[in-house]
Amino acid sequence: MKPIRSLLVLGSALLALSLTISGQTLADGARKPAVQKRVVPTKSIRVGAQTVLCIAESGIQPSAKPVPHKGKRPAGIAVFGVGALGLGVADGDVLSEVLGQPVKSQAQVVAMVIAARSRNMSEISGILWHGTQAFSVTVEQPYDVPNCSADEPSCWRSRCGREDQRSQGSAEKNAQKR
Repeated sequence: MKPIRSLLVLGSALLALSLTISGQTLADGARKPAVQKRVVPTKSIRVGAQTVLCIAESGIQPSAKPVPHKGKRPAGIAVFGVGALGLGVADGDVLSEVLGQPVKSQAQVVAMVIAARSRNMSEISGILWHGTQAFSVTVEQPYDVPNCSADEPSCWRSRCGREDQRSQGSAEKNAQKR
């Protein structure tokens, strides 16, 4: 149960919002419905299933807090406890969208990840903001966790925590430099 909980928390920390919302005040003081402008990230981060398993195995549990819209960046949740994971995500980056839906809380993202996993989605995507730069984030979902020993060279556990794991196609390799 602990790896699944860590996986859900990780999923909530890595996914974001791609909508910039603006509203105009009308003469009577009522607000016009928000106009949504789609942000198209030019950079991306991909987190492979093996990396997700290793992070879940480590027991790391990132956290998040809601943040308001600021300049070009939409509202979302700032993520913490992710900077040292080697994913190309820094503490304080803002997740604003998950699966095309605006993000307002960590609990909402956890619920979205649980719903996506119940539908056996192979990937969960979102938008993450580092300052004013948007990144698309894709997290592969592992479903079949091999029961193996870290002593076996072909076991995913044998590659957890090793520097060369990241050079084998993990998220760091796919994250473009900022």
